[in-house]
Amino acid sequence: MYPNQTTRGLQTLGQFSDYASGLNRQGVKSSAAGTYQIVGATMRQYAPKVLGPDWRNQPYNAQTQDAVARAIFEDNRGSASALRNQ
Repeated sequence: MYPNQTTRGLQTLGQFSDYASGLNRQGVKSSAAGTYQIVGATMRQYAPKVLGPDWRNQPYNAQTQDAVARAIFEDNRGSASALRNQ
C-alpha cells in the first residue's frame, strides 16, 4: 500500500504511521493525509501525547484526527499572530 493507494483502507493510527513511513522511504516528499493533512512524522510526535501509549491502536478517524490537530494548534497558536506581526 503506497503511492498508488489511498488512506481509505487504514483502520488505525499505527497503520497510517506505517503507510506514511513507507511513502517517505520510497522518496515521496509528503505523507500528508486526512482532514488536516497531517504528515506521518507529526502524527508520531503528537498522537502519543494526546492519545497515550496505545496511540497506534486508536482508530484513524475524525475524532482522533481532531484531537491531534487541536494539540498541534495549541502548540503553535502563536505562529499565526507572529506571521501577521502582531
